[in-house]
Amino acid sequence: MSYIDIYDQVRKHWENDSGGQSAPAAQAAFGGFKLLNGMLSATIGTETKTVDLRPLLPAMTPDLHLKSVTPSADGNKLIFKIGESGNTTHDQTVELNFKEQVVKLVGTPPAPYNDAEIKRRIAALESAQRTGGASGTTFKEFEAKYIPKATLGEFENNTLVPIAFTKTFSKVPFVIVTMDLKNESTQRFAYLAGITTTGFKFATNYSPDVKGIWYQAYVVE
Repeated sequence: MSYIDIYDQVRKHWENDSGGQSAPAAQAAFGGFKLLNGMLSATIGTETKTVDLRPLLPAMTPDLHLKSVTPSADGNKLIFKIGESGNTTHDQTVELNFKEQVVKLVGTPPAPYNDAEIKRRIAALESAQRTGGASGTTFKEFEAKYIPKATLGEFENNTLVPIAFTKTFSKVPFVIVTMDLKNESTQRFAYLAGITTTGFKFATNYSPDVKGIWYQAYVVE
């Protein structure tokens, strides 16, 4: 309905209100129009009249704002409260599955590295070598260990990283290092330096490929 139609409806309403007289009321100039909460008032001559325009006007959409954001009790969701400023009549609550949205943004987090099998093999190798092993060589002192990338930390290409033994050897040991690489077909160089009775230094030509390292340190006699 246009404003002209609304005006026409109001004009007819006031023209038909003759105050109980049999003859139509004399026409008078409109003035002092006011619209408040859907009620239109105007002065006609010396008289003020009011008409309800709410059935004719479209409903007003409230001005909605984000009032609060709180985590759910289990920490899996975010709860958004949206409503009109200074009024709770139109308040709405929206729940967002927080973990699901994070996965969509950054992807599924990788599973923690399980080194149980590696530890089992190292323990078996250490036990066999201490008792002579298949070659019949008995080590006077021996240590074998796997160090994951998380422990090695971030390091640059060709930059030496210090590795400490879990014990102090009686003399400088032999040290063998094998890299655990992300791609089995990748060829990378491993560098050793500064071997002492308490540790050694390790480097590689391309550190991003390294998931961890195995090392053996031993004293034969």
